[in-house]
Amino acid sequence: MSSAGFHRPRRARSSSADFYARSIQGIRAAAGALAGLAILTAASIPLTGNSAQSATQAAQAAHAVPAVAADGIRASQWWLNAVHGPGAWKWTRGAQITVAVLDTGVDGHHPDLTGQVIQGPDYTTGGRALGDKFWGRHGTLMASIISGHGHGPGKASGVMGIAPQAKILSIRVTWENEDPIRKNHAAVVQNNNSIAKGI
Repeated sequence: MSSAGFHRPRRARSSSADFYARSIQGIRAAAGALAGLAILTAASIPLTGNSAQSATQAAQAAHAVPAVAADGIRASQWWLNAVHGPGAWKWTRGAQITVAVLDTGVDGHHPDLTGQVIQGPDYTTGGRALGDKFWGRHGTLMASIISGHGHGPGKASGVMGIAPQAKILSIRVTWENEDPIRKNHAAVVQNNNSIAKGI
């Protein structure tokens, strides 16, 4: 009995079902943390040269780490080892996690992202659409760093993301840096709250 005169309830013994439920919660939490790490990693990778290049081209230009890949791209993804991504894959690869990418749009037809991308709303003005020169290049790069799954035999080619089984929710909130519409003052004013809408 406590000093207040009340009995403390005895802690019930954990059943195997409770243990299983807690384990699943732990795995989901780890997956969420992995997806969060993917976002931080994508945000911290410096883009040099033409930031509108494709995810594959950008990965090719990155610093090399020891790895073997069919097309050499995987070997240039230094961030995978820098954040110990492959070690985390023993527990989770991001399954059942969806990461929202607020960017220039994400091309779900990219071979390293097939089946991963959910197209959300486009809050920008200017009439750009998937397939246009100024649509989705930077966003696709970021998404591939987060959840690219590679392609080809054994998925040994292309970009491997930090959480390769996570889904991407593409929300277009900005234009490509090279898009001429950025010089249109009226369009810029009309677009100034697109990120807030996306959030």
